[in-house]
Amino acid sequence: MESWRRKKEKGKARKCFLRNGSVFLEELITDCNGISNPIRMFSSDQISEATNQFDPKCSLADDGCFTYYKGDIEDRPYTMKMYTDNEEAAYNDIVLSARVSNHSCFLKLIGCCLEYPLPVLVFENLEYGALNRRGSVGCHHDGPLLPWNVRLKIAKEVAIAITYLHTAFPRIIIHRDIKATNVFLDKNGKAKLSNLSLSVSLPEGKSWIEDQVVGTNGYIDPVYCMTCVVSEYIDVFSFGILMLVLLIGDPPHLYGSDLCGPNGERFINWKFLEYVRDLHERGEPIEFGGDPNDIRPDQMEMFLELALRCCEESNEDRPKMIMVAKEINLIEQGSFDCSEMLENETNCLLKHGSMSHQQLIADSNQISEATSHLDPKCYLGKEEEEETLRSKLMDFWRRRKKKGKARKCFLRNGSMFLEKLIADCNGISNPIKMFSSDQISKATDDPKCSILDASTYFTWYKGVIEGRPYLIKICTRENMGYNDTVLSARVSNHSGFPKLIGSCLEYPLPVLVFEDLDDYRVLNERGSIGSEDAPLLPWNVRLKIAKEVAIAITYLHTAFPRIIIHRHIKPTNVLLDKNGKAKLTDFWLAVTLPEGKSWIEEPIAGTIGYLDPNYYKTNIVTEYSDVFSFGTLMLVLLAGRPPILNGADGDLDLSDNIVEYVKDLHERGEPVGVGGDSYDMNPVQMKVFLDLALRCWDRRSEDRPKMIVVAKEIKLIEKVPFDCSQMLENVSEDGQTKH
Repeated sequence: MESWRRKKEKGKARKCFLRNGSVFLEELITDCNGISNPIRMFSSDQISEATNQFDPKCSLADDGCFTYYKGDIEDRPYTMKMYTDNEEAAYNDIVLSARVSNHSCFLKLIGCCLEYPLPVLVFENLEYGALNRRGSVGCHHDGPLLPWNVRLKIAKEVAIAITYLHTAFPRIIIHRDIKATNVFLDKNGKAKLSNLSLSVSLPEGKSWIEDQVVGTNGYIDPVYCMTCVVSEYIDVFSFGILMLVLLIGDPPHLYGSDLCGPNGERFINWKFLEYVRDLHERGEPIEFGGDPNDIRPDQMEMFLELALRCCEESNEDRPKMIMVAKEINLIEQGSFDCSEMLENETNCLLKHGSMSHQQLIADSNQISEATSHLDPKCYLGKEEEEETLRSKLMDFWRRRKKKGKARKCFLRNGSMFLEKLIADCNGISNPIKMFSSDQISKATDDPKCSILDASTYFTWYKGVIEGRPYLIKICTRENMGYNDTVLSARVSNHSGFPKLIGSCLEYPLPVLVFEDLDDYRVLNERGSIGSEDAPLLPWNVRLKIAKEVAIAITYLHTAFPRIIIHRHIKPTNVLLDKNGKAKLTDFWLAVTLPEGKSWIEEPIAGTIGYLDPNYYKTNIVTEYSDVFSFGTLMLVLLAGRPPILNGADGDLDLSDNIVEYVKDLHERGEPVGVGGDSYDMNPVQMKVFLDLALRCWDRRSEDRPKMIVVAKEIKLIEKVPFDCSQMLENVSEDGQTKH
């Protein structure tokens, strides 16, 4: 029974992970919008239409477990990569291609579709497609080679790409499948390395790992083949073979014999390298490929020497890729425009695929026009009508079944992709780690675990996981956890926000795990800590809290291409660490504006008393909605009371609104009561602070200051203990100090 119970719990956790993981992935992709992580979501309908149901005529190349297709989506050409086997490789390809996509020497990943049993990747469209096995272009393997200077340039750009994988990230990426057919050319002859499906990221600080032997026969490092040790030098060896292919113009498989691996696997020990090395050692001439009039003996000899060094038997005798790239750069004396040469090469696969696709569209349009005048209803009797109805119902159920299948594929693929993405980031690119439901349950069920705060929508716990204390946020409302996780991860490296360590997706709703900074405390509704009747914090502490929250909101409004509007600024969403440092939290209501836009229309969301009246009336969300809420927070910190008090029956008394009350007193010139110890008053600071809060509440959004100005003014108020109104007049509306 115990075994079945545990199995049932694991099954339930897995279902929750599939559901939550996919929704979280959708949020993550939407939030990134091609900026932070360059991936866009495509539908199965778009992919199917672009490839004409994966018509072989649209196929560009086939590499065993995937096929490249060319097609148009929304009138724009793309290259699509359809996996037919090895799902782990597909997710690996998406994640790592996204990481390197902004580098000019890699094929740019535009997005993916997760509505098929295996993912479909969508890449930029390149004019000339991939190189063939001889390191040239076109489908004729006996065709002419590219000019030497073009081949040299290809080698240089691929070397730069591999160097980037080996040096640009804290965890070295080993490609493991460097070969001619994984190199694409654009219309200018720019080489783009592709296919990261077999790539592996080494643990941070490590230079090798043990893993099963994978790759393409003829390019696999013999040392790796015999030891299963993966290091950056296996890429160096494969690149050396690629250099020989570019130099000689022959694929390595023309020379070969069988070799057994350590576990009995059969690989090919290509004699290509031994053949070239033997000729070189005996001083006999090596026949370089290409036009006899295009031979440059000095360059080619240096290139050959470097290729043979890359293929040395001992790893220690091989150069690192950064040195290889530098040496090729020195070998290359100069380059010229090679696009004209490339245009003369025939890429029959690209041409055949695109023409067939266009012809098919043209034919279907002609058929539609030819039959458009016929009305089927004029020719149908009763039996035919019933048959038509039956056909329509069958078609309806078929479409519904197809959508259900696509959704299931998205759930499964989305969650696996998310798992891969989180594992790849490892707390570096996107600071999120995966926790299990067992870890969360153990941490929150522990008698030592304390509840820091509980609200209608979530509960804060303080618990220990693997001997380390964490803050654990358990959500209780549908859909609130995904947005919170994605945006908390984006701002996690800023000191004005609690650092998100990871999440658990094995519950019906996500659980967020934050760092614990010793004695975190949540502000109460009066802007203090402890019970509601506890004394207020000292004035200098309240002023510091306001400054730090203002800086955090400024970061949301200015640090990203798409402005983030918090929409839920209030004291109970502010945490204090043991040093009194304020941390703004809770992004479940936050919204990201479209790039280049300053507003969007959204349903009303927030807390009564902090809601901007303009937003409440118009549903228009702008950064000034946060400015108004922050002005209310300032007054709560100043007066020491919530913006709306409870009436005699316990419900909120909306007539007792602190904003209108303070505005009325201020307009009549009567003193506004401020909270705190009478010995702790600083009248000048408090007056200027109140004036700034009132400006944040201005009825017209355009007359409110931006948050960057608010933050700078609070800094001035904090620094100067005497009348600073003259200094504040020198702060311009854009936050710059006037001279």
